[in-house]
Amino acid sequence: MKEYHSSVGNRLLQSSTPVPLPPAWPVYDSAVAREVDRMIRAGDVFAFGDHPRLLDLENWARTYFGVKFALAVSSGTAALHSAYVALGIRPGDEVLLPTYTFHATATPLLSLGAVPVLYDCEIDSTKPSIPHLESRIGPNTAAIVVSHMFGLVGDMSTVMQVASKRGIPVIEDAAQSHGAWTDIGKAGAIGTVGCFSLGGQKMITGGMGGLLLTNSRDIFYRALTLGHSHERAKEHLTDSSFQKYGGDVGGGLNLRMHPVAATLALSHAKTLDERIARRGRSLTRLSKGLQGVKGFYPPMQELGTSRGGWYGYKALYNDEELQCDSPSNAVKKMGTAGLKVSIPSTRPLHQTSLAELHPSLNPANEFPNAMHLTSRTIGFPDKHFHNVSDEVIDEYVLRAIHIFGEK
Repeated sequence: MKEYHSSVGNRLLQSSTPVPLPPAWPVYDSAVAREVDRMIRAGDVFAFGDHPRLLDLENWARTYFGVKFALAVSSGTAALHSAYVALGIRPGDEVLLPTYTFHATATPLLSLGAVPVLYDCEIDSTKPSIPHLESRIGPNTAAIVVSHMFGLVGDMSTVMQVASKRGIPVIEDAAQSHGAWTDIGKAGAIGTVGCFSLGGQKMITGGMGGLLLTNSRDIFYRALTLGHSHERAKEHLTDSSFQKYGGDVGGGLNLRMHPVAATLALSHAKTLDERIARRGRSLTRLSKGLQGVKGFYPPMQELGTSRGGWYGYKALYNDEELQCDSPSNAVKKMGTAGLKVSIPSTRPLHQTSLAELHPSLNPANEFPNAMHLTSRTIGFPDKHFHNVSDEVIDEYVLRAIHIFGEK
């Protein structure tokens, strides 16, 4: 740990003064601020058909991810909803999805009358447990969903093999994995269809927004007619197939992305790789430092993979080593020492209020790994680490060592 002591010394080590952090992401530059101002003044704030900024964003996505079709939508939830409908998910169909995921992975299925069938994650990782996933496949399985939580991409090679030999489509919930990749491709461009969130504090954000990616013309057209009826559908469905996909009404939903949101998101998309490199450097340094803190274990990342933007930095801890009887006590100790950390809000689906309303989400005692992971996770303020200095990272490590001791 010498490099941390030489970098920071003990100037704040005994202090409870909060470690200074830069403003939280998202941050926009002056150029996009001027463009948004121009759009507002010109009344260029809606589009029933194609809009130049929507097309620019979709063109960027097709090129960046190497897919044939990209559709900008109003949210990551809308992207998932569009994917489920485009794949023909119907009432009673079973769709496999991880219990350790954001609730929006499941809620569109519930609105369609489909049955979510949950599977467990790996021990100490949000990646899918392949044996448990495979054991959940049944005669009514219509699709498999893989959520790349916190940018940690699962074993997609094996998932695709398991799915392809049974003829089951795979949906990637890549909401938190902008720019992540494995040796077989980029997250969101490996499965049958990929879904991204461009909302909140994601690495690419328009405040709200989402993207659907696919190489299937039929999936793209069905998603288009579901939520982009009338002008936009007509502009893309120019041949006789128009009526096949629902004509001028289609699904009749409004899942369009706002042109201003597309403009904001596009400004981030153009600098994604540059920011991934900067942020990844900082959080790699944090991981290296936490390896020396008693009781802490940084998130595991396999060789030959990238976490992309490192959305949601969650470290594991051992309560016995830390001598803290609960995550909340560990967080309280760190907060008293001026460290901004938190207990993650994400809980396994079978523990959420959704499970009370939908019994299929609450099978008893079938997800030991997710339960173990949930009880051992502390979140670090990665949204402030988009442009943070080495000194700030090192201060976090030194104060954690001061609280809990060095390995």
